[in-house]
Amino acid sequence: MPLTEETLTYEEMKAIIANPQNKCADCGGNLSIAWGGAHGYDTHILRCSVAIDHAGYVKEKKQAMYPGSHVGAIPKKEYKEMEKELGTMTTMKLVPYSTKTALTKSDAREIVETLWPGAPEIEKVKAIALCVHYQLNPLMRHVYLVGYKKRDKDGNVTGEDWSIQVGIQANRLIASRPKRNQEPRPFGYHGNTPRLVTPEEELMYFKKADPTKVRAIVDLIDQFGFHAIGVGQINRDAPIKGQDKGNTHENMACIRAERAALDRKCPGEMPQNVEVIDAEYEVLPDAPDADKETGEIIEASLETDVIPEPASSPAEDTEQPATDAITDKEVDDLKVALADYGKEKHHIAVRKDALAKVLQDVGLFVKAQEWQVKNLKDLNREQLRTLHEALNDGKI
Repeated sequence: MPLTEETLTYEEMKAIIANPQNKCADCGGNLSIAWGGAHGYDTHILRCSVAIDHAGYVKEKKQAMYPGSHVGAIPKKEYKEMEKELGTMTTMKLVPYSTKTALTKSDAREIVETLWPGAPEIEKVKAIALCVHYQLNPLMRHVYLVGYKKRDKDGNVTGEDWSIQVGIQANRLIASRPKRNQEPRPFGYHGNTPRLVTPEEELMYFKKADPTKVRAIVDLIDQFGFHAIGVGQINRDAPIKGQDKGNTHENMACIRAERAALDRKCPGEMPQNVEVIDAEYEVLPDAPDADKETGEIIEASLETDVIPEPASSPAEDTEQPATDAITDKEVDDLKVALADYGKEKHHIAVRKDALAKVLQDVGLFVKAQEWQVKNLKDLNREQLRTLHEALNDGKI
């Protein structure tokens, strides 16, 4: 339930929502203050913006700001997979959203626009609405926008179509969530399902046998012993994604059967008019700004890497030893990390302005460390590591 002024003063509530790291303890959604009269509370309430019956708030873990680090709740392995799949800069941009269980509209738009910038606007709007309404996150492989080439009867490309796809894993998540004021709704699989149908079941559910189809059945059972049976099929020669990774027509038939069973278990709750897929065999798109040959991410240049000297005490004109020098790519990655840090800490929207602000703070940090450097490229590897640690600890 929401927190009232019996627990927190109005000023304390304002201080809580002023800190963007404070989120709903139940779903990770944003917090807001409202007058509770409409909900039976004759007082101001601190509530979750997603659902009023969610209780309490937590402070989100601070996000690490540099490539390859342990980022928030993301294990290094998963971070590295995202980095390999999307590129360093795109991954860093999306990291703040990657563990959120409830996206706001602006969160969802940021993700969708970053992953699928070439999709038609109407498809992006539908995908955003789907994410917000069902509390799904594309970075958790719940939702995909997929582009297809349209061809004429002679095989010539005539255009492009896009479709929204939802992973079966997301459907399971929706089905297991509690309804308002109810307990979670766990379910399991009964009758050795999912599996291919027997000849008798094929006749029972499909009326006739068809050797050109692969057909499957799923029997779901919930905690109360109620059953929901679904059947699904796919053409035996239909192309499927992930076949080289082990995906099969049998698996896809089972996925479609399970989706039908989930519809029966939770009527009207599953996303409609979208294709259901097995997200295990899907991958997020390549970063749109990636060099197709090298995989390097190309982004608008952050021009300066000059560290401003504190006005009160100019640094001595001493050269930095050239040993263990960092690479140009490490300098570029650091500039991006500093700009992102500035956007997050100082709420500066323009990347160049955010970088300029943080470089001033870096100058003070460099002076305190007694490093004789004037540019980021003058840092050695040990100093770079120390600087990254200071960023992650919020000391800059």
